[in-house]
Amino acid sequence: MQVKDILSPARTLLPQRDVARRLCLLTRQAGGAWTVTTFAGDAVTRLICSCFGLIYMWELEHSLRQHGIEISDWLLHPSEPAKEDPPNAGMPDAGCPPQEQASPSELLPGILGTTLRQYAEGLGVPAEACYWIVLCAASSLLPSQTRLVLDPYLGFEVPPILWGGLVGEARGGEYRLVNTLIRPIKDLHGELELRYLNQLDEYKAAMRRYRRRAMAGDPPERPKRIRLYTYECTIKELGRILSQQPERGLLLNADRMAQFLVGTSIWQSGRGIDHYRWLRLYDGDALKIERGATGFVFVRYPSVSIVGGIQLPSLHDFWDKCIRKGSNLWSCFAWVKVPFVPDPDAEMVPWPHPRRLLTVTYHRLLKFPAMQHKLDEEGQQLWDEWEKGFDDPILSQPFDLLRAILIRTKERAARIALVLHYLDAACSGMPPGEVIPANTLGKGMELALWLQRQSKTIFSGSSLDGVFAVATRVAWPRG
Repeated sequence: MQVKDILSPARTLLPQRDVARRLCLLTRQAGGAWTVTTFAGDAVTRLICSCFGLIYMWELEHSLRQHGIEISDWLLHPSEPAKEDPPNAGMPDAGCPPQEQASPSELLPGILGTTLRQYAEGLGVPAEACYWIVLCAASSLLPSQTRLVLDPYLGFEVPPILWGGLVGEARGGEYRLVNTLIRPIKDLHGELELRYLNQLDEYKAAMRRYRRRAMAGDPPERPKRIRLYTYECTIKELGRILSQQPERGLLLNADRMAQFLVGTSIWQSGRGIDHYRWLRLYDGDALKIERGATGFVFVRYPSVSIVGGIQLPSLHDFWDKCIRKGSNLWSCFAWVKVPFVPDPDAEMVPWPHPRRLLTVTYHRLLKFPAMQHKLDEEGQQLWDEWEKGFDDPILSQPFDLLRAILIRTKERAARIALVLHYLDAACSGMPPGEVIPANTLGKGMELALWLQRQSKTIFSGSSLDGVFAVATRVAWPRG
């Protein structure tokens, strides 16, 4: 597919991350070939070209993907060497004029961070609430063997697994906000299911032909089903799904988070053994489930992220359950408190809606291969300082649960940085590099501390206020 960039004649190669923000016009040439003419995506050009039925390149990409067509590269007529790509050129601009695009550095990259921040401001919720849900959702789309190696000598590494959600007062819309931000994954899941069913029909037809040929030659290969999310909250069901797609992650959308956290799915199934399996699942450790006479299910690299909404009284119940059971499961979750949230999908709202933007981002994450990552030199020094800042608070805590909370906070920063690295790549349209820069790790640390402080905010005024006040006093050298 040729791309004519009529407003950038100096370029010899137009990277996909630059094309994504440009308007385009499709014309069919003799012989059936298609040419895509792109235009600069500034406000004036948008106004002029809207009369001619032009669309954004990322919209074209999304539309072609729905019809099973993938775009692999973009070519231009030879000319002078390409200049350096502009910052934040990775994603569509969601229809915002240039002056609205300029903003302080975002936690999430480029236009994705800007759009989510504007969306959160329009709803009256913290931007971090949207960031956190998107991070949890994105982590489930990464290959299960993806890791950030923090200490190769000790074998210390973290998986892209994040658990958490939003806390509301009285079912005030936190559930709807979570569902809005993960709905693109459900849409992608639906597309994959339809593709699987079509491939299954073709497979069955091929098997009938194969049998009529007296089974001569190699039999047709059965298609593999890919599931991106599930509502099933039992270890047995998760193990069954993961065993069928061992290279992929999975998002557990705990639609009834309260029932999941305090119910039998965690605490009583399998004579209490499942509780420890959930802890191992958070660490990405191998999962083995006995199935009686039928053998067992084994998954070497399980990767399950969890997201959902919960009300404050139910969160108190979960804390009480962890205290009574002597469990550290509480420390695996991070929460963001949100006020009453209006309908996040209301039409004609004055702020940009992130759904189509997230659809493109989530789809790109699905295409990345598994990798082992490491920090750059500055990032490794930053991590060493981060660890030292946690040493004294962890060792001085008299309670196991508080120590676990601090340890998980320290580690969560690296997990967030790992997922941020992939979101950066998805927004730029380029594969993720092996090395994660210090700047990305710093963002992970900032959000990890912010989430930990949220615990104190959530329980402010309750009997647990003092407990979380102690747990948030961490001496980090970078402030």
